[in-house]
Amino acid sequence: MHKTRNAIMAVLAVVLVAALTIGGTLAYMTDSESLINTFKVGDLDVTIKEPNYPNGECNERYPGDSFPKDPTVRQVKGDAFMRVKVEFLDTATGAIITGERLDLILKTIYFDPNFSATVVGGYKGSDNLKVWAGNLSTHTPDSTYHYSEAALAAKVSAGAIQNWYNQSAFDLAGSNGLYYLNYKGIFYQGTSVQVFTSIVYPSDWNQVQMQLIGNYSIKLTAEVIQAANFRDRDEAFEKLDAETILVDYGVTGG
Repeated sequence: MHKTRNAIMAVLAVVLVAALTIGGTLAYMTDSESLINTFKVGDLDVTIKEPNYPNGECNERYPGDSFPKDPTVRQVKGDAFMRVKVEFLDTATGAIITGERLDLILKTIYFDPNFSATVVGGYKGSDNLKVWAGNLSTHTPDSTYHYSEAALAAKVSAGAIQNWYNQSAFDLAGSNGLYYLNYKGIFYQGTSVQVFTSIVYPSDWNQVQMQLIGNYSIKLTAEVIQAANFRDRDEAFEKLDAETILVDYGVTGG
């Protein structure tokens, strides 16, 4: 906490790490449900969780598979400026910063503006993007709603879905595998926002593409700083970057 003449600044970071693993001759993927943590600093209280991620381990992912993945940030207490830091990490070597591998990972992440948690015929989402809603511990190929890379791109072009983050709520900054999703405006107490909603592996991808993705994690860090006594978001984030984050807890799914 840093005190000035005009205000006491509260800074909070909550980290969510979702492990996505693909490997082996059949291009496997594993994932686990991220846990929920709430931490309080000063007058700010923020949570990040995945309410529609199914229970169980995500095993044996193949081209054509899809499932809900919906990290959601909620401002429980206080009005703040908020951003989500997104890092793509190789489980063995560290950051994935550029190249075809990162491009492929980004092509699997989508935000469906009409996402619904209601299960219809075994699927969640909407008519724009239906994703498997079953138990991820058992491999069940999506035999009804296969999405090719071109079909997904067409839905993005038509505005039905967004790749790869919620563009209505966030502005994108950063590059080379380290991104900041800056929330537009003030993140008022009681506000919730989804970062993305769905993971989809295009049905026309081959084994080479799946294995190129390899073993990786997506690390999301939600950071908030008080909205009071700052002129705008840029000034607040400049101050945030100059501070040492007082609380930085992480949960790693494996």
